[in-house]
This record gives sequence, structure tokens and C-alpha cells, in this order.
Amino acid sequence: MRILLIGNSNDSRRRFEGGKQRHEVAQDLLAADLGEAPEFVTKGFWPNDRAPEMVARWIDETDPDVIYLHVGTYPFQYRSVPLRVRRIFRRVGGDAVATAGETAGRNPKWAHRWAFKTGRRLLQRTVGGDTSFTREQVWEVVRECVRIAARREGAVVVVKGPHGRNNYAFSKRQFQGDERERVRLHNDLEAFCEQHHVVYDGIGEGGAFNQPVYAGGTTVGDDVHGDAVRHQHEGEIIYKAIHRALVEVGKIERAAVPTGREVSA
Repeated sequence: MRILLIGNSNDSRRRFEGGKQRHEVAQDLLAADLGEAPEFVTKGFWPNDRAPEMVARWIDETDPDVIYLHVGTYPFQYRSVPLRVRRIFRRVGGDAVATAGETAGRNPKWAHRWAFKTGRRLLQRTVGGDTSFTREQVWEVVRECVRIAARREGAVVVVKGPHGRNNYAFSKRQFQGDERERVRLHNDLEAFCEQHHVVYDGIGEGGAFNQPVYAGGTTVGDDVHGDAVRHQHEGEIIYKAIHRALVEVGKIERAAVPTGREVSA
């Protein structure tokens, strides 16, 4: 069995020592159901105008039995200072300044330093930042990607909605606004997936932000990407959704999640 996992930068490369990446955790759990380990092909999803074309190409290239699409809040809730600088000061050198900031943010040599992270948070609170996309833009792109996946004959499609794991806001009022937008996208996705007979894994009001695994201390040095503990938890979430989808189509028999504990999203 081949599973196309269309995820994010957490799936692009290993960022921690010890433990397994979340798709590897899901792979091990599914092996117990299937009798052999499925093959995972991981791709990074970014909801720009080219995303539907990329998703269609990945599906054609991999011919997957399962398509798992991860939809997170980062693209429409994380506020980037370099992005704001680029948009405001583009005509007077803003591109160069923004590019320098983005490059530093991707380099562990700088991004993992206390001074860099403190300065970033200070600038986000004072200068502010811009999100890469609006919630409406993400919805339009994801909706088309789900349509493309659902048209793939013989493939089981699973969509993970925005669970609300991270709080990117800098005030209570801002968080409340972010949460309204997240829940709105969740509701739209849930209804759309039901219409297209796609398995949907989402969380409505409240989200997952207050769950212990997301309360802090489970990211690598950049304070953005998950460590081994978070990957273990999220791998079990991926497994549970794919397991449910395979049960629904009769690929595997219904059984308890073999982790010794209840897996919550």
C-alpha cells in the first residue's frame, strides 16, 4: 500500500535526534493492521496558486492507495515580520531586508538562538507581521485540492483540518479572531468533505491548543517545528484517521487503536 502524505515542513526533513517522524509512527501502527508496512511518500503543502497543479502531479506520479492532506493554520495565522517589511518597503529595499530575515529564520545557527527568537517576538509585537495568505485564500486552494484528490479512482482520501494546535496571536482579542477564522475553515472543510465522501479529521470550538502536548516544550530550537514527543502524538493522529478511512472501505477490519491508550486529535 502506498500513502501520499501531503503535509508541511515538519514532514520535509528530520529536525530532532531520536524518535521517529510522524509518518514513520503512523507507518509502524498501520503495519500491524495490514501485515506489512505501507510505503509513505511525503510532500510539503503550501496553499499558493500552484498547489492544485502540484497535488495533481504528485497523485499521478505516486499512484497512491491513500491520499492524506494536512491543512494547518500556519499559512493564514502566523504573522511574519519579513513578509510585512517586504510588502510595505518593497520599493526602497524591503525585498533585500526581508530575504535576509527569512534566510536567518531558516538557518538553525541563528533561528535556534535565544536572542534571535526574543528579537523576533518583540518585532512581531511592535512592528507586527503579515500572514502569507488569508483564510479565504487557503479555503479556495484546499477546496480545489480536495476535488482533485476525490476524483482519483480507487484512492481513499483523508483530510486533516486545522486543529488549532498553535497560538500565533499576541493578545487575547487577536487569538479570539484567529480562532473564529480557524473554526470557519473547519466548518467549511467538514461540510465539503462530507459532500465529496472524503474522510475528515477536524476539531471545532476550542481546538487542540490546550492539550498538554501543545502546551510548550515539545518543539525543536526554532519554537516552530515539533520534536520527537510531538511527532509521536501526531503520528498516532495520522494513523487513527487513515485507520478509520480504511475500515470504512473494507481494507482492514475494525479494531481498537493498538497503542494502549486513546488517541485524541
